[in-house]
Amino acid sequence: MERTHCLAGSPTPEELNDPTWVVDADGGLKNVVVWLAPPDRDHFFAFKPDDDDLKPDGKAGWKKTATLRQPHCAYIPHVQALFSHYRDAKGELKETEQELEVTNESKFTHNTNLNESLGVNPALPSGVTEKLPRPRKRLLNKEPIVAGCDIHPWMKAYIWAFDHPFAAFTDEHGKFTIKNAPAGADLKLMVWHEKLEYITGEKGEAIKLDKDKAKTWAKEVEYKE
Repeated sequence: MERTHCLAGSPTPEELNDPTWVVDADGGLKNVVVWLAPPDRDHFFAFKPDDDDLKPDGKAGWKKTATLRQPHCAYIPHVQALFSHYRDAKGELKETEQELEVTNESKFTHNTNLNESLGVNPALPSGVTEKLPRPRKRLLNKEPIVAGCDIHPWMKAYIWAFDHPFAAFTDEHGKFTIKNAPAGADLKLMVWHEKLEYITGEKGEAIKLDKDKAKTWAKEVEYKE
């Protein structure tokens, strides 16, 4: 099917334009995933079962259901971050209440090929929503879940799953916000883009957040050729 026909129906610029490189006049780069990581592999972010961070729409700001939309013939959003698991004080991995779903709002049939990441490839007729399997543990904090449509091969989306809520993705100006980031701790800043990959290196950039930046930490990601 022709892409122009598939995208007909007054789609948004987000659907019409190539989501790989969205750079504003000041070099702000969209669709970059940013997250905080402990200083080394022997550390982790620990939570208690009654922590407000674990509640949907609580202080961490995550949603109970993460949705991958298909309004026409493009995935919206192109990138997103999940808080699918957490670690307790002993470091044991637990599941949050968050669920992942894909919905087809278009007039066309799509499929969502997640075989390499989740082992599923559901076909979605128009108007159908399907709940997807929970991310595998090996994916947490390490690599994205990649979604593609075999019917419309230009469609692609990246979903990162984390064991903590300290993650975000950049907007059209390269800006992102991480709520209630741990203050005063030695951390690693991780930054990933589908083409640039690990912008701060696979081990991340060492940072330490001041207390005044803990409530809401905002920053920009710039791209310069």
